[in-house]
Amino acid sequence: MKRKWMLVALGVVVLLGLYVWNSSTVDLTPLEGDELQEAIASKRDLTVEDIHQLQQRGEWEAVELAIQSEKVKPTPELFLEALQYGTSEVIRTYLAHEADPFAEVNGEPLMARVYGENADAAKWNVVHEEVHDDRLLVLAADALDLNAVTSLLDAGAVIPVQAKESILYQAVRHNHVVLIERLIANGALWTSAHEQLAREFRSDAVLNWMKQR
Repeated sequence: MKRKWMLVALGVVVLLGLYVWNSSTVDLTPLEGDELQEAIASKRDLTVEDIHQLQQRGEWEAVELAIQSEKVKPTPELFLEALQYGTSEVIRTYLAHEADPFAEVNGEPLMARVYGENADAAKWNVVHEEVHDDRLLVLAADALDLNAVTSLLDAGAVIPVQAKESILYQAVRHNHVVLIERLIANGALWTSAHEQLAREFRSDAVLNWMKQR
C-alpha cells in the first residue's frame, strides 16, 4: 500500500512538473486577447525579447501585465520603445516598477523622447504625475516644449542651479523668445554668452528682443 501511494505521489509530481514546463515554454507569438493574458500569467518569467516582441505587436495591455507582475525587469531599451509607441498607461506602469526615467540610450536621455513642439501631452502629463524631479524642466526646455515647461513650472518645478544659464541655450539657437521670457521669469540667468550665441545663430527674433530689453 505504501508503495502504491509513493507511485501516485510521484505521478502527481511528474504531472505538475510537466504543467509548469509547458506553461513556461508556451509560445506567445500566435496568442492575443485573453489567451495571451492567461499565458503571461502562467509564466514564471519573461525575457526582454518577449516584451520587445509584445511591444512591436502593440500588445500594450499584455506588457502592462508582464511589468506589473514582475515577469521581467524593465530595461532602458524597452522603456524607450514604450515611450515612443506605447500608451500613457504603459508608461505609468514602467515608471511605477523601477524604470529609470533618466537613463540614456545611445547617449540620449529617455525623457527627451517625451518632449517636443509636437509631443503627445498625454504622455508627458503621466511622466509629470509620476516623476517629481527638476531635471525634467531642463529636458523640456531643451526640446523647446513650451507647454511642458509651463506645466512643470505651474506644478512647482525649479530650474536647477547648475542649469540657470544653459537652460536658455536651445531657445536662443532656435529663436524661441516666448520660452526665453518664461524661463527668465522663473529664475534663468541671461548673460553675454546668450547674446553672443544669438548673433552666431542669427536668431533675428532674439536679437530684436534684446534691443527692446
